[in-house]
Amino acid sequence: MAHTFMPRLVLRFCIVVPISIGQFQSQNFYVTVVVLYLQHPLQEKKEGLPMARYGKKASSKVEKVMHERKHGTLRSGSTGKKVTSRKQAIAIGLSEARRSGAKVPARKK
Repeated sequence: MAHTFMPRLVLRFCIVVPISIGQFQSQNFYVTVVVLYLQHPLQEKKEGLPMARYGKKASSKVEKVMHERKHGTLRSGSTGKKVTSRKQAIAIGLSEARRSGAKVPARKK
């Protein structure tokens, strides 16, 4: 059975505009302008979630390590073998960032 999501109407803005109509210029007429849009339920904003998971220092460490890998100078820890895997290079960069105290989430176990 397929899930059907009903879009909901969301109020974008609402303004009240005074208008004057021919012979009724002495009386005040107001028109309310309402602008609505359809929003998919899965596009709702998540409240309370952090914006950035990684800090700038972590980003610069990974960038430096990826540069080393590209030039063939990145070596793995104890064995000293040349790192060719992109994922391994990112893992090394994040590990270095953690050791230097950068904002990096904990390792997945």
